Amino acid sequence: MIFISHPVLVIYSGFGIGKDTYFSPDQGIPDKELINRLLKSASGPVMPDHPEGHITPADLAKFLSLRRAESKRDNPQYTLTFLHSFFMYGNATVLYEIMGGDVKTGKSLLLEERIPEGFETL
Repeated sequence: MIFISHPVLVIYSGFGIGKDTYFSPDQGIPDKELINRLLKSASGPVMPDHPEGHITPADLAKFLSLRRAESKRDNPQYTLTFLHSFFMYGNATVLYEIMGGDVKTGKSLLLEERIPEGFETL
């Protein structure tokens, strides 16, 4: 019952878009710089259903690879087990599926922390 009375907490580092716990112990705070970097990495074309472009799976893979490299370089407590890697890429896949790769939807969900009007997941 305790989980019902508390708001849902998004663990941003689990998606690769939050600061490492070494730098930010509160994992419920989004890192807007990292989120903007992800959204700006979108190489998919602008289309009617993606008015601000879209993030491709290749964009997401490149972004996560860069995040791992940065964490390894900057975080003296860096570790990455197979299980951590499995969940990071799994979480990113779920995020991609929810957003449909759409940059505009990503801005609403990740930066504004709200569900866009009329939103339907793929």
